[in-house]
Amino acid sequence: MLPGEWHARPRLDRQLQSQLSQRLMRVAAPLLASIDIAADPGSSTNHALLQSGGPSSDDSRGSGDGRSGPTGGTAKRSTRGALIGVLLVVAAGVGIGASWSMTRPQRVEVFTVRASTIERALSVVGRARPAALLDIRSPNPGQVITLLHDDGDRVALGEPLAVIKATVEQAQTDALVARERAARAERHRTELVFDRTRILASRGYATRAALDEARAGLQSAQASLDAAIATRVASEELAGQFTVRAPMAGVVLFRPIDNGQVVAATTTLFQLGSDHGTEIQAQVDEGYADTLRAGQLARLVPTGSNLPFRARVTEVSPQVDSSTGGRLIKLVPLDGPVLAPGRSIDITIVIDRRAGGIAIPRGAVLDPSLALSQCHRRTRSSAG
Repeated sequence: MLPGEWHARPRLDRQLQSQLSQRLMRVAAPLLASIDIAADPGSSTNHALLQSGGPSSDDSRGSGDGRSGPTGGTAKRSTRGALIGVLLVVAAGVGIGASWSMTRPQRVEVFTVRASTIERALSVVGRARPAALLDIRSPNPGQVITLLHDDGDRVALGEPLAVIKATVEQAQTDALVARERAARAERHRTELVFDRTRILASRGYATRAALDEARAGLQSAQASLDAAIATRVASEELAGQFTVRAPMAGVVLFRPIDNGQVVAATTTLFQLGSDHGTEIQAQVDEGYADTLRAGQLARLVPTGSNLPFRARVTEVSPQVDSSTGGRLIKLVPLDGPVLAPGRSIDITIVIDRRAGGIAIPRGAVLDPSLALSQCHRRTRSSAG
């Protein structure tokens, strides 16, 4: 064994010997029984004749030639010897197989133990999400009459997404538009009156009081026009809120409603994710989260992939979620593939690095059937 190596030595199984002994007895038992029967084939017959009072006269005459005794004895000895030989051959074969099984070299797995930089890491599972994620709702309840986008559509800032029915609000806006037109016409009329009065006053055909009154009428008409414009703008703004628009450029991730559905002010119409940037969030048990800090590096592997990429911890929540007992952490990828929102990701956060450490396979510590060889003294001193 080389210094600095450990060997996984399976210990000799003591049950192997007993299993071989049992196998030998199972093979030998029927052979021994065959030998006993062959050695005394007439034992049962003779026993029956003794119980019946001896053989008949014909049998006595037939066996009185004097040759059956010696010939039968020779056949018995030949059969017994052959069976004993077969038994010895089988026993020798089983013994050789057992000896080979117990003495053959064991296959061992060798790992080289070297001093290297080791890491202490925390592994959790997180999910990818856009850097900005918004639930789009209508500020006014009502019936959805038009849906302009669906899942996966890209939208620009301010682009219409849906229209909520607003018949009353639109009628009010139309009335205010008409009122604005009337105020504008009145203002135009008073302006003409003021201009004529000013010309007449300059030529001495109108009094100064008439000029002041014409000026006041013009100013009043202008004020009425301004009020009509402001009222119309407010009404259009209110009616415009029934058209739901995108608050940012992004991708429609989810649309849980359909045309004709009546929605409340708390109903989510769309879920919109930002176009650029990805964030990964995970819950870490409060017992381990105390070791995490913003800026720590992490290795990430998306589910279904074996290609890791790097990320950095950007935020560790200061509070513990009472329902889960965990703290929220956020990471930003430094490289890697484009991640679909909601994809599961295996996260390994490097908490500490230590140079000159020794790492051995986990099985060498947990499996009692494996023995760890003594490492070279120099390796042990470098580990210390």
